[in-house]
Amino acid sequence: MFALALTTASWLPTSLVPTPFTCRAAHHQRTAVQCVAAERVDGKSTPFDDEYISIPGDEEVEAADVLASLALDDDGGIAGDSEKLWALDDDDPNAAPTPDPDDPDRPPIAMFNVDETTVTMLAEKGITHFTPIQAQSYDMLRAGHDMLGRSRTGTGKTLAFALPLVQRLAEEQRRERPERGRAPRMLVLVPTRELAKQVGEVIQMLGRPHRMEVHTFTGGTPYPPQERALRNGIDVLVGTPGRIIDHLNNGGLLLDNLRHVVLDEADEMLNMGFKEDVEQILEAASAQDRQTVLFSATHPPWVRDVSRQHQTDPIEIDAVGKGQSEAATSVDHRAVLTPAAETARCSTLADVIAVYGTENAKTIVFTSTKREVDELCASSALSALSPQALHGDFSQAQRDLTLRRFREGHFNVLVATDVAARGIDIQGIDLVVQYRLPQDPDSYVHRSGRTGRAGRTGTSLLLYSEREEREVTNLERRANVRFVKSGPPSTSTVMAAAAQLVPRRLKAVEPKVQKYFTAAAAELLAGDDVVAHVAQALALVAGKVTLTQRSLLTGEEGQTTLLLEASDGSMLTAGDAMAAINRLGKTSSGDEAAPKAVSTGADEVVSGIDRRAASGEVSFEDFLTMSSAFAKLGGKGIPGMPTLTDAQLAETKQKFLKHEKIVEVMLEDERANPEMLIEDLKSGGARPGPRIQRLAVASGQPETEVGLFLMQFEAMRESTRRIAAGEDPDEVNESMATPPGANRAAKRAAAKRAQKAKTKK
Repeated sequence: MFALALTTASWLPTSLVPTPFTCRAAHHQRTAVQCVAAERVDGKSTPFDDEYISIPGDEEVEAADVLASLALDDDGGIAGDSEKLWALDDDDPNAAPTPDPDDPDRPPIAMFNVDETTVTMLAEKGITHFTPIQAQSYDMLRAGHDMLGRSRTGTGKTLAFALPLVQRLAEEQRRERPERGRAPRMLVLVPTRELAKQVGEVIQMLGRPHRMEVHTFTGGTPYPPQERALRNGIDVLVGTPGRIIDHLNNGGLLLDNLRHVVLDEADEMLNMGFKEDVEQILEAASAQDRQTVLFSATHPPWVRDVSRQHQTDPIEIDAVGKGQSEAATSVDHRAVLTPAAETARCSTLADVIAVYGTENAKTIVFTSTKREVDELCASSALSALSPQALHGDFSQAQRDLTLRRFREGHFNVLVATDVAARGIDIQGIDLVVQYRLPQDPDSYVHRSGRTGRAGRTGTSLLLYSEREEREVTNLERRANVRFVKSGPPSTSTVMAAAAQLVPRRLKAVEPKVQKYFTAAAAELLAGDDVVAHVAQALALVAGKVTLTQRSLLTGEEGQTTLLLEASDGSMLTAGDAMAAINRLGKTSSGDEAAPKAVSTGADEVVSGIDRRAASGEVSFEDFLTMSSAFAKLGGKGIPGMPTLTDAQLAETKQKFLKHEKIVEVMLEDERANPEMLIEDLKSGGARPGPRIQRLAVASGQPETEVGLFLMQFEAMRESTRRIAAGEDPDEVNESMATPPGANRAAKRAAAKRAQKAKTKK
């Protein structure tokens, strides 16, 4: 930390100015600059840590090949693989646990007050035991109590309220003869059409043995069939708030006969703007002895308010537990660091689906906008996966058809907005990819809850860029989940996964299509290199026609990642990494260009900075390289540099990200010349000069931020000049760290003390 001891404009703050590095001669930062320079040879900059280094590499260079040719000293060792690098879990994500028949949390349904016909029907569908939320709530709901239930998504909330209420309703109906035109006795409100359809199907199944009339009313469907159902009489009505309000206002629906009201996914109704509609519906359900049930994965304040106003002594069932994550425990939560560029992010999406998806498994990709859904489905990177879209612009018939085809396996990748995040219960969804960060923790819980359902395990994978790291950390804290963080899958891992998947995909080709390719296939098989031709065809089917090497840390293309570790467990420094790379350049017997180019390029950058620092001249590019080194390493491994705390490092990285925006403009705009900008800075005045104003607007950063950035650059140049002129580096640093005017004030104070002492004598 230092304040620049020069006359600056009055519009800049006079407090100490934070800087991403301590001003010392460049050679003191040699190891850090080497590390960053090794990554900047091809004009790129990527995160760096003492133990890892990404280097520009030829597309043909595999990480394993590079590591195999790298020899260290007797006390050093090398290992390299994306799995080991990120400590990924090798457990099979699809291994569903076998329910323990003696598990007290999952008792047999036959033990409860359920009629034999229903028990047999559920058993035929493979449902013989209750989940914890079902077991905890059944007797209380069957007895007619109000309930506020909270359970992780995917744990059977629908059956938890549907079965006991249908059983109770059937018992009530045995005492009364059904009449034509009867008003519904049970109402289930849900936030989305898809969830309404699924809940309706479950209740219809449960009510069939009791000859119940179960109907589902949602938007996007015609009114006449619904009006006809109301005239004939309904026992159970499932619907979305908007359509229920329409029938209430039209006078066709009466709710004064309701005995049971259920709000399923109550928290999402608030998020979707149904607050007033829900409250109006509950007011219309005026029966004094009404049973009201609220089920949700989360309980925001509005849900609590509804409970206080419309429930009587509700029993609270919490199958999550205080302080526990609301996300499903059967889901493996992962976060993959991706490049910020859209093309690279989309390419990474295709790779993670190939690697983390399993045989015949279904994948849902969530993103933020309808436009992005359409763009991803049309992208060449995903073309081999044949993804289908689902968002709010689709008619209800289109949405139903898409989900039915997805459920039946006509395609395995669905790209959707949050319209699919609630209530869609499709078997075999083993992977959920969140292409964009969710808006809030609840959205993450419900998105990730599309997998790991009904006793199966699944994977929820979040893509994020370096600039989104803080948001990911906040999401972990607020959603109470812990992400296994990694870089994108290695090229070899992606290719191996694609090679395993493609032969199975060939079965999807219909015979009537196959006949058009029979002659071409025969011609290829008649040639000499049959295996090569088949391999080429499979690669084409997989959409893998070129081999692109990527950094395992950031996903940047044209990078090869090395993992270096010492056999004795000691910490390796950046200097060790550069020494290993230099040795690799000398010992590699394969493609010599890539590793040698790295070492030489880095040395040229470093030696150039050394020469200019020795003469007291440091360029703007030097400043960026050295600033980047400190921002990424936090002083670690840099002789003479203070090591930052985690909080200081986070602040420094955030500052450097802001500065990167300024740098982008300065490198592209010739008018943003550093020398001219600093002249504007030194000119003083109440307002910044026009060049600084223009740079602030173009970079989207405050004028003060631009000014502080320029002050740091000038401070480094000033300290370098003084050290090159022979001044002691420590004294230079001390003087640079002293606020303007402090030296003069100190001298005046010392003079006064001396004069006072002299007077006393």
